[in-house]
Amino acid sequence: SIPVGKKVFTYYDEEDMSPAVVTMGGNTQAGDVVMFNDNDVRVPAISKDMFIQWRDIQASREDAPNLLDRYALNAAKKVAEEEDKIMITGEYTGFGCYNIQGLATKTGRLPITGGSWPTNAQRDINLGRAALEAAGFYDEPILISRPTIAKYLDTFVTGTATTFRQAFLAEDGILADIMETTSLFTAAGLTNNALLVVPDPAYLYYVEGQPPTTTWWYDKDGNAHGKVREVIAPVIAHAECVCEITGILPG
Repeated sequence: SIPVGKKVFTYYDEEDMSPAVVTMGGNTQAGDVVMFNDNDVRVPAISKDMFIQWRDIQASREDAPNLLDRYALNAAKKVAEEEDKIMITGEYTGFGCYNIQGLATKTGRLPITGGSWPTNAQRDINLGRAALEAAGFYDEPILISRPTIAKYLDTFVTGTATTFRQAFLAEDGILADIMETTSLFTAAGLTNNALLVVPDPAYLYYVEGQPPTTTWWYDKDGNAHGKVREVIAPVIAHAECVCEITGILPG
């Protein structure tokens, strides 16, 4: 966590050393260093305001539902939706968030051009896995996609009673998990992409200045004014633990 008043957080992108040398005598070589490049990310406040007229408050105290609770829950949902966009995609065409980069817009993420799914899904995912492994990330990745794309994987593999989803998530499958979200977009605001992510907490985390917090106050007439607010931003310290598959089509 960070102080709620801190508007900019500095983190460090990590660059790998050069390759090790192979010798018979373990020859001394020039000392190498890991490069840590400092980067700043803005930490915004996500908020939703509420208003309840005093007579409606009184009525809700006499009959369900409790409007104070219901309003707060609905506002928290709206805050969470914007948080997901920031964390998963970041700023994209049609959604501004102070140039914050999420998983789908992080500079240096690995690119793969996809094809028709489910026909080419295994090929595309394996190309992405190979790119991640070449960058040093060997764990099974999580697939993040919009529900419309994930549902392509519920098609049965030809000649079997097994879906692509079941095959990919099997004990000896190629994915650790499949996460569906409507908050994933390309940088251009398109909805034809998916992400392969190796969720290493050393490289993927968030900074939080304030968890979702609800505040109520009343004016002189007894009307309720409320706000749900969260202060949070994503940190992606190694872009190559993310691979974006673009251009996915049904088929």
